[in-house]
Amino acid sequence: MMKPESVPNSQAKTKSLKEEQVNLQVDITERKRAEGQLQKASDELKQKVQDRTTELENANEQLRQKIEELEQKEDALRQAELRYRTVADFTYDWEYWEKPDGMIHYVSPSCERITGYKAEQFIVHPQLFREIILPEDKDIWNTHHHTAVDGPKLREIQYRIRRRDGQINWIEHVCQPVLDSQGQFLGFRASNRDITDRKKAEEALHESREVLRKKEDSLSEAQRIAHLGNWNWNIITDKLLWSDEIYRIFGLEPQEFGATYEAFLESVHPDDRELVNQAVNESLADSNKQYSIDHRVVRPDGSQRIVHERGEVTFDKGGKAIRMIGTVHDITEQKRVENALRKSETALRKSQNNLRFLAGKLLSVQEEERRRLARELHDDLTQRLAVLAIDAGKLEQQLESSPKPLQDKIRQMKEQMVKLSTDVHDISRQLHPAILDDLGLVDAIKSECASFSKRGGISIKYEPVNIPEAIPKDIAMCVYRIMQEGLRNIAKHANIKEAEVLLTSTDDGIRLHIKDSGIGFDLANVRGKGGVGLASMEERVRLIQGKLSIQSKPGQGTEIELRAPISRRSK
Repeated sequence: MMKPESVPNSQAKTKSLKEEQVNLQVDITERKRAEGQLQKASDELKQKVQDRTTELENANEQLRQKIEELEQKEDALRQAELRYRTVADFTYDWEYWEKPDGMIHYVSPSCERITGYKAEQFIVHPQLFREIILPEDKDIWNTHHHTAVDGPKLREIQYRIRRRDGQINWIEHVCQPVLDSQGQFLGFRASNRDITDRKKAEEALHESREVLRKKEDSLSEAQRIAHLGNWNWNIITDKLLWSDEIYRIFGLEPQEFGATYEAFLESVHPDDRELVNQAVNESLADSNKQYSIDHRVVRPDGSQRIVHERGEVTFDKGGKAIRMIGTVHDITEQKRVENALRKSETALRKSQNNLRFLAGKLLSVQEEERRRLARELHDDLTQRLAVLAIDAGKLEQQLESSPKPLQDKIRQMKEQMVKLSTDVHDISRQLHPAILDDLGLVDAIKSECASFSKRGGISIKYEPVNIPEAIPKDIAMCVYRIMQEGLRNIAKHANIKEAEVLLTSTDDGIRLHIKDSGIGFDLANVRGKGGVGLASMEERVRLIQGKLSIQSKPGQGTEIELRAPISRRSK
């Protein structure tokens, strides 16, 4: 007999089994549905594999056909290349074969002669063809290459390359596409010829023609500007050819001129015809006699021109005159200018004489004024300064018991007065050396050299030799002033510590020679700067009818030489 608590457990197990049975039925249903979907996917995959297999078979068939076509093209290419190589290997030009993909299949041996590169270099590095083309010519090449595949027509261009050695050469390039029997493009067949020499010849010819044309234009323009024409007279036929400028000079039109010698004479002034005719006949009779004459021309409007004609005669083997060629130069304005110039030269000479006279007067007045100022400075101002210096000395003695600052101030004032007196004395001597009048030229120069050395710190070696005692005052003054100016220039420009002054006698006067070894100068540049020192020296020397010579070069010192005449100068 079952226990009462076991009944619920049995019911629970039954319920659980039923639930498991339901779940199992669900799993079976899901599995069957998944199996159906898997079978469907498998069928679809099989169909796709079958379709792809069919596509691959079709592609393989197309590829096989393409390979057969390529093999046919390669065979045609080899045949064409063989025929091309057979000819190209022996040509003087640089030949090559380029495939459609840009690779180089063949280069003829001549490429090394033309480019300096070996054939193998172009095959290994196909871009070398384009790299050696000058940058400014690459557009020509690119345009040509893009249009070269349009058909079997030859394409010709010219461009420049840079050889391996750097030389620039001109190339004439002929390119032709190669096609098979079906019209398929197989590549380029190209021929390159070095035309550098031809180009140079063409350029030289073009330049020569251009130069000739410019010369002809320049000659015509030059003749017009210079009023110069040329003529050619055939004596046998009496035919006279004139350039355009002669017609302008004579005031004629070509149709108005008879083109003969007699027609020419009609334009010559009546008073000059006999002279012209005589000059022509003398030239025709003597091969050494050149036709050259000035004469007047009467224009149709009555105006006159003056011309200069020149001509040379050509004789045959028998000594007969057959041709005369020459020129006509309109010298009317030249003659007017010459006449005006002669008048101007006369006036200029007169003005120059007046200027020289005034310059001489000015220097004389200047020296006289310097003499007066020097005398006033020496006789008046220096004396008054001396008196003040003496008074200051006395005042200094009287103030010995005064404070030291006051004594120092008085002493400084006295020293300044003495120095001022010395400066005034130097200025007086510079204005006019009284010693020149009192002791003569030799001692005056000696004194000035000593004073100059003291002032400027430059040692002057002075040497007078056999100087006459009696020297005219104007000569002595000129020599002294030249010496002063020379020393002044040494102090300003020479940059040295010593110089030489030599005063000697000559057959007709005296010679002053000043020499230094300083930095020197360019005499032409000094003259161009308009300084008054050199001009004043030259004018002083001119007034005494002397000669002045200045020699100097940068870095080579300066020499000044004055030759002053005494015995032979004009009174």
